[in-house]
Amino acid sequence: MKLAAIALLMVGVVACGSTKTTTMNLSGANGTLSLVLTGGASTLSSVQTQFVNAVSAQAVGSSVSILDGDHHIGPLVCQTDIDNSGASYHVTLYSNTGIPSTACAQLAQELGG
Repeated sequence: MKLAAIALLMVGVVACGSTKTTTMNLSGANGTLSLVLTGGASTLSSVQTQFVNAVSAQAVGSSVSILDGDHHIGPLVCQTDIDNSGASYHVTLYSNTGIPSTACAQLAQELGG
C-alpha cells in the first residue's frame, strides 16, 4: 500500500515540472499541416488558443484538431525553438502540402514576440 502511495506522489511531482507534447493538425482542401509543440502545459495552452483563433479568422473551411502527444501527419518540414517573453517551447512542423523549410524561421519571427 505504501509503495502505491509513493508511486502516485512521484507521478504527481514529475508531472508538475515536466514538459508536455501536443499536436495541432490543420486540415483543409490542400492537405494537412501539423505543428508538434513541446513545452510547459500553460505555455502550450496559450499557443493553442492563439492558433485556433488565427485559424478561425483566416483559414475558413479548414478544421483544427488538438491531440496530446505526437500525432503528426506528413513529412518533417522544419523545427525551431521559440522564446516569447520567457515562455519557451519547441515547434516541429510537418506537412503534406509542400510548405517550404523557411516556414520555421517565419514562425520563430512571428511568435517570438
